[in-house]
Amino acid sequence: MRGRLVDKLWFVPLGFLGILILNIIRITGLCIIFYHHPEYLEFNHKYTFVILVYGAIFGLWVLWVNKFADRK
Repeated sequence: MRGRLVDKLWFVPLGFLGILILNIIRITGLCIIFYHHPEYLEFNHKYTFVILVYGAIFGLWVLWVNKFADRK
């Protein structure tokens, strides 16, 4: 992607860290659901949390394109 190297040097690690933290929250949420309502685990694992994680990744991409990418 286009953009200044200095922006990439902080955006990529912070984005990676954000996705990692979101994944830890996702796994914790799935454990809680499994403990309290195991019948909802499959749906949430397959749809709800996947949409949230991919939505966050898409949001990071949109942020990069709109705020940091060079527009030439």
